Amino acid sequence: MMVFSSPSSPRSTRPPRSPIWNILVCTIIGGFTSVIYDFEILLHMVSGGTLMVFIITAIAVLILSYDLTEEVPSSPSSSEKTPLTSSSSSLGKSKFLFTVAMSLFLGTAILLTALVAYANQSTRVIIFEVCLGLPILGSLAFIKWKVPLNDDEEQLTFKSPGKPFVPGFCVVINLFLLFHLEARALVQLLVYSAIGLFIYFGYGIFHSKITLAKQKKMDGIEASMEELVASSLDLDEIKPS
Repeated sequence: MMVFSSPSSPRSTRPPRSPIWNILVCTIIGGFTSVIYDFEILLHMVSGGTLMVFIITAIAVLILSYDLTEEVPSSPSSSEKTPLTSSSSSLGKSKFLFTVAMSLFLGTAILLTALVAYANQSTRVIIFEVCLGLPILGSLAFIKWKVPLNDDEEQLTFKSPGKPFVPGFCVVINLFLLFHLEARALVQLLVYSAIGLFIYFGYGIFHSKITLAKQKKMDGIEASMEELVASSLDLDEIKPS
């Protein structure tokens, strides 16, 4: 099913191309579901899924907009390492800072929107909610001025002005709307989100064409470096003493 649904529309002139079979299958399933499900239940379920898609897209825009591929510079003591070892990437400073800031932002945003949706709005609660807004703004400002922007135009498929504040506020607003749905809709959202994550981490992440292409490229580079190191060692062995 995954291979069958992967071909995209030949009419699309620029990536990302529309997955025509995915759209067709989902349209048929959606039309059949609308016949057998109660309209109110279906309305809340679709609303929850739409809001979740908006949240994921805004987070993806933030991740793709910043350069998280920075490598940690090698120390002087590691100067004797082979080029293959020294060129391997690790958790760079930018990636670490971005991960910490995004974790603070998302955790605080979920807590704030849940309080606004469910808590009794007393004076103390309102003051606490205002205080929660400070780390949200602070984490976005930290990303703005401390994490370098991504200059790779091929990865910037989704662009947004006012980064990271516009995508960040999009996440907060959609979380706020999400928590105002019925409890049944939230449970349904969690169930089919868990199914989607299971399919992605069980199949999609290992069969992504982009991931496989990058892995093939890295394997080629590593093989070339190993051949270069081996040839240099052979030359050292045949040198006259």
